[in-house]
Amino acid sequence: MRNTRLRASWVAALTANAAALLLTACAPAGTAGKGDAADPVPRDSGVTNADTGPSLGDFSVPVADASSGDARPVGDGGPGDGRASLGDGGESADARASADGSPKTDGAPGPDARVNADARADTDAKLMPDAAPAGDAAAVPGGLCDHATDLNAAVAGAGFADGDTRGTPALAVGSCGGAAGGEVVYTWRVGPDLAPVTFATDFPETASPTVVYVRAACEGADDLGCNRGSPAEPGTRLRFVPPAPGVYYVIVDTGARDGGGPFRLTAAADPVPACSDGRDNDGDMLIDLVDPGCADGMDDMEADPAVPALCSDGLDNDADGFTDYPADPDCLAAGDDGERADSCGGGDPVCGGANLALTYTDNSQTGGPWIAFRYRPDVDKTLYRLEVFTGEIVGPNVISLYASDPATDAPSQMLSTGDWIQVQQNSWQGADLAAPVDVIGGLDYWVVWQPVAGSQSPFDDVGESVDYRATLDNGLSWIGPFQAACKFRTICCRP
Repeated sequence: MRNTRLRASWVAALTANAAALLLTACAPAGTAGKGDAADPVPRDSGVTNADTGPSLGDFSVPVADASSGDARPVGDGGPGDGRASLGDGGESADARASADGSPKTDGAPGPDARVNADARADTDAKLMPDAAPAGDAAAVPGGLCDHATDLNAAVAGAGFADGDTRGTPALAVGSCGGAAGGEVVYTWRVGPDLAPVTFATDFPETASPTVVYVRAACEGADDLGCNRGSPAEPGTRLRFVPPAPGVYYVIVDTGARDGGGPFRLTAAADPVPACSDGRDNDGDMLIDLVDPGCADGMDDMEADPAVPALCSDGLDNDADGFTDYPADPDCLAAGDDGERADSCGGGDPVCGGANLALTYTDNSQTGGPWIAFRYRPDVDKTLYRLEVFTGEIVGPNVISLYASDPATDAPSQMLSTGDWIQVQQNSWQGADLAAPVDVIGGLDYWVVWQPVAGSQSPFDDVGESVDYRATLDNGLSWIGPFQAACKFRTICCRP
């Protein structure tokens, strides 16, 4: 065999000790049998667990983001327990302000209820689907919503809705108050975007303490959010995150036994990011996700960058046959960089190498010299990982990419490196490079492997001949080149 003759010339040039090492390092054994490899082992990049966000059904979180306190459901929030709602200022002649600034009750009925005169108007509301008082006191008798006002229309027109709780029927009680008098009901339509909205009554036009709560149905429904004002600050704010599209009921109730009074109610949706608002904000005739200035739907600036993102540069950067947004599935928007060379788009991550089958020359081991395999990429690409076919011994290995010295046709400058703990199973094994390397098509490079002693030699009995070299002095000098059916491969996707 040609390889035997090459091996003989190589051995003749070395000391007896070096010859013994290199003979096992690079030459297939004369009695080699074909080995069938098991499935390649997984890459050593570990397992990444997906982050799990909070569930939409978790109704224990605050929803009044623009607030400064902590609104709480109270036991005397409705007629079910025979007591007036806490904080409904003036509900009894004995109502007193709490000295420590927090709503309190000594548990006695009406005359002993205390009110916090200094309670913040915009305290944090809590979502409370189970907050109905005993006896279903939150259930609303028929007729409450017979004359509900369209809040969407009012906001679209005047920007607000003015109302008055004086003289209105007292048919509902919220989970945070509202037993002191009548209420006014509004409808609020929520579209498929489920945009969060803040309902507010904290305006000069609001003269009497208000209780604002939201329900999905007018009768027999629990509050999806509730917040209240106080005599010191009659208005309040309630941020509402809709659980689903549809019509919701916004109820402005009386928060004090002063007969109620006028109020102003507004509804302000959270600002929509510029890249999701359906407008051409930068005047380039491109809107939202197709605008090169938008990295995703939450981006709030459509201005185009000086250098186009990978998903709008007109190139198939990941060589998957799809170019830019929306054609490339790796692109979230035109301003996204998802079309990276390290993104395979579901394709094969292997982008180079030789003799990639799972067959190998069995009973051939190596260890001692470093082995360098010539690598000549066909096109420009970025390498993220290098692998050889090996196994048998558990231990540390190093694999690196070197530039080639045109004068000596041998490895020169190391470009990047990685290491891993080799496993016993004969399979494709290797390491992620410490830094990705951009290689140029048609130029020579060297994949240099530093094996643990006793490793399976990365050779096959037959296959594509590959130039390889070896060093016994850690790269100071190289012998060869020689040829064999060497087994190595390059990876062009980030693990």
